[in-house]
Amino acid sequence: MTSAVVYDSRLNRRSPVPGGLSFIAGVVSVTTVFGVCVVIGLSFLTDLAHFHLTPTSRYRGELILGVVLICLAFFPLVAQTTSPGWALATMRQRPWILAFVGIAVGLGQAPTSVPYLTGLAMLSAYDPRPLIWPLIVMAYCTLAQLQSPTRAVLGD
Repeated sequence: MTSAVVYDSRLNRRSPVPGGLSFIAGVVSVTTVFGVCVVIGLSFLTDLAHFHLTPTSRYRGELILGVVLICLAFFPLVAQTTSPGWALATMRQRPWILAFVGIAVGLGQAPTSVPYLTGLAMLSAYDPRPLIWPLIVMAYCTLAQLQSPTRAVLGD
């Protein structure tokens, strides 16, 4: 995605910074919120709502969610070869819209990144948690995302 932003900006002789930063901000914000939610955990929400989550209800919820995800996996994704012209024109005129693309990418990237999930699991298992754990999550998300565009721009 970053390569496409840079390529389009070079073709049209404008700065890639607004579009690129918007995209990166979308990805970083979603991965950070995901990380904070994972570390806080489901028990925080149940304590907040005064709801007791039994192992039976947790198992049934996980089973229903697993069946729904398996059923969704059977539907084929229809790939579109080209983007509609109005969408490309809108993104060129309003680079902040790329933040929504970044959010979509972050929603796919955060739950599938094994090193990120491992770090979150270590933070959530640490008792008592360090006071700066939200800063640790934010720093990791920011550093992990900043190296991707650098590689795309430099051609590594």
